[in-house]
Amino acid sequence: MIELSVLSHSDPSKNPFQKTYSFNQSKIIIGKAGAPGVDVPLEGEGLGDAHLLILRQPGKDSQYYVLVNATNDPFVSINDLPFGKRRLQVGDLITLSNTTIRCEAILLAEPILEPAATEKPVSEEPQPPPPLLSKSIPDRK
Repeated sequence: MIELSVLSHSDPSKNPFQKTYSFNQSKIIIGKAGAPGVDVPLEGEGLGDAHLLILRQPGKDSQYYVLVNATNDPFVSINDLPFGKRRLQVGDLITLSNTTIRCEAILLAEPILEPAATEKPVSEEPQPPPPLLSKSIPDRK
């Protein structure tokens, strides 16, 4: 689950508005209001239908989200730095057009780890002890 707060200044004559979105999907589209498939609709000039993408990625120890600048917009930034693709973290500030988006929360389930193919299943029957070594060990004096 990822939670985003959107602060928009689309009309300078009005107060900015804020809206919070929560998603539990693997792909989130941030783009122009009214465009098909957009999950976070934004108002503003120069916005593409799918301006930014947030993608859930599998990791070695857990999953994570990546923010992708799908339009290669040089004026889009994350924490005031331009980017092409970057891992999202709680507190990150994404700026595009007249909008700021804050990553409020990221909650991901740990992956379910399958036992390795070389591991033997645990037997429910008692097993005999391992055999004793046949060689004698010399005494140390």
